[in-house]
Amino acid sequence: MRPEHLRMFDQEYRRRAPLFGSTPTHVVVQLRALLPNSARILDIGSGDGRDSLYLLHAGFYVTALDLSECAIAALKRLAIEQHVDERLDAQNLDVSSWMPSAESFDAIVGITVLDHIEQSLHPRLFENISLATRKGGYVALEMHSDRDPSVDPGDRTISEFAATVCTVARANSLILPFVNDWRILDYSDRLEHDIDHGEPHDHGFCTILARKESLR
Repeated sequence: MRPEHLRMFDQEYRRRAPLFGSTPTHVVVQLRALLPNSARILDIGSGDGRDSLYLLHAGFYVTALDLSECAIAALKRLAIEQHVDERLDAQNLDVSSWMPSAESFDAIVGITVLDHIEQSLHPRLFENISLATRKGGYVALEMHSDRDPSVDPGDRTISEFAATVCTVARANSLILPFVNDWRILDYSDRLEHDIDHGEPHDHGFCTILARKESLR
């Protein structure tokens, strides 16, 4: 992420939290129903915890990573206020330099984080996600797609964060890393109306939920 974009996120996380609302992402709600009790989950690009807090309230152990120091500070504060901080490990970390341990998580969540990472770094990140997921574990990922109005806004209202997106999902690009050794449980490529932040606007999203079948 460019330094000026990180400063923008830091400023917004300082100004208001939760920045993107408190409603969990739909695919994370789907994921919750599949997880064993006391599952260990990694939330990469957690922000101030829209999904992390939901998973903590469900009784899971959550490790949250985000490049924004202000986002992590807000997440820690919200977790304390909501009495779920004992199961939270929140770290200020650039996920593109994350070095995971093998089979360390029952699930990995990444909601609109790949969008802010240069595409050349994606293959290594996908490898790390696969490495860190236990056999029988899950991934739940979501990216802005090339159908997103922010790619070609025209006269439509777009998110104030549109300029920070440097990579978008194209046809099947979020499926291909999980063709081998994974079972794809759900995939969507859709347009969605967003009222969680800024003026109401539309987004295009690609979302995948998959289960790891092999340790190869």
